[in-house]
Amino acid sequence: MSSSFDEKIIFGQIMHITIDTKLRSIQYKYLMHIVPNNEKLFKYGMIVSSLCDFCSTLSESNIH
Repeated sequence: MSSSFDEKIIFGQIMHITIDTKLRSIQYKYLMHIVPNNEKLFKYGMIVSSLCDFCSTLSESNIH
């Protein structure tokens, strides 16, 4: 299986960037695309709109 990035390098950097476990957890979740953004919350029926809370024009995703 080929990937667009080297997992060992990317996930290894999380341990060297910070010692705070909460920040490490957020970084890991962001890299694995499991951050609960409006797009996902709307998909699961937890909110009424997937629009960004700040700009209200685009759907809030990890990239936006």
